[in-house]
Amino acid sequence: MSTRSTQNTPAQRFTILGAELQAHLPHLYAVLQDESNFIELRIKMRADGSMLGILKRHGDDGGPMVLFSNGYGAAGALLGLDLAIQGNAWKVDTPWPGRPRS
Repeated sequence: MSTRSTQNTPAQRFTILGAELQAHLPHLYAVLQDESNFIELRIKMRADGSMLGILKRHGDDGGPMVLFSNGYGAAGALLGLDLAIQGNAWKVDTPWPGRPRS
């Protein structure tokens, strides 16, 4: 008997993943679903082994906003972003000195 019949199709996995993200990371999910304002999501490894989460969106005035989190593993960084969104920790996204905006 093939094991393929017991596996979810890609469409089913997509639906399940979306429902799980919405259930466990509701604030992050809402930002990611706002396609007209969402800009970027990044997770970067830090020197101490933790992960830096970076989330960017357009603010109410149309200007770029950024939010940061720190956590262990990708899941920790995403959970941190969800908590930071809940705490309204958005900041104006300004380019680093001497570095052009991408």
